[in-house]
Amino acid sequence: MLWVEVKTGKVRQVLEGRYKDLVILYEKIRSDPRHTELEIEERKFVLQRSFRNWSVMTLVVTSELVLPKKETESKILQVEYTSMLKNIDDVEPILAFAKAKNETLNVGGMMWLFLKTGRVRQALEGPEDVVMELLEKIEKDDRHTKFKVLHRIFTEKRKYSRWEARTCQETSSLRVALEA
Repeated sequence: MLWVEVKTGKVRQVLEGRYKDLVILYEKIRSDPRHTELEIEERKFVLQRSFRNWSVMTLVVTSELVLPKKETESKILQVEYTSMLKNIDDVEPILAFAKAKNETLNVGGMMWLFLKTGRVRQALEGPEDVVMELLEKIEKDDRHTKFKVLHRIFTEKRKYSRWEARTCQETSSLRVALEA
């Protein structure tokens, strides 16, 4: 039987079985990095099983479960960059791939595509390691030139709930803002 207090990560587990099997199972739990502060709360030999198909010994184990950090508990990296597409025909495959991939990676953001010039401006946000890996791949992608990171900041709250793309018309005043 297993009880998990989700808010605190406290675990209480009752194990029944042969002594030798329980020792092996306890060692597996003890070596699992997700469990900390492991202790045997109670150990007793029993004549009658509490749980069907288990026999001989009861061992009550408690521990602290190390829960994965929720996104709200960790900082989010926001990065914005500009680049130029070498070939405007690459837009469709890039958009199709980016939409599917960013959703699976929990990356939000916005891509602005200037179809007439091939200029790209993109904001990406999500877990730092994921965003940095994605940024490196984009920079190495030979379909882009003039890649330049405009800013990199950490924030507690997302600006973009999902990833989107938009096409834009470039004007002379917008070109100045894009290059800033």
